[in-house]
Amino acid sequence: MRFHRAQPIVLFALTLLALASCSSSDSPSDVENGADFEGFWTLTVDVTEANGAPCVDEELEPPSVHRVLITQEGSAITATAIWTDESGSVSLTGTRSGQQINFGGSYAEDGGTTSTLYSLTIGDGTLNGREDWTWTGPGGTCPLSVSTVTGVPT
Repeated sequence: MRFHRAQPIVLFALTLLALASCSSSDSPSDVENGADFEGFWTLTVDVTEANGAPCVDEELEPPSVHRVLITQEGSAITATAIWTDESGSVSLTGTRSGQQINFGGSYAEDGGTTSTLYSLTIGDGTLNGREDWTWTGPGGTCPLSVSTVTGVPT
């Protein structure tokens, strides 16, 4: 199963898309310096630690790739994604402080609920960091699980 991987990334991608539409005139050096990161991003999420019986062997699955739209208003950010399952559209919220962005939330996924927190650093035209996630649903829980996240503007 790929519980947490698709939805958080899609949300993040949608938020990035929104940010991009607000700042289409920014130069590549602005993104490289972290001055502006709003817009669409392609995020690659690779499960590095999946705990709990329902998530056995998730680390063996290939990384998931998603397009996300990120918007920023002041220090507040929103990452928005559209899922193809029961979640519909999901938005994760958080903050930006300097080159660091943190956002998260909970959403329905695979008959259960995924709770996620992204901690990413803006730099050199990329986003890099981790996703800490837990999935709870029929058959158990996947607590304290981790994915690495990389993103490039699209």
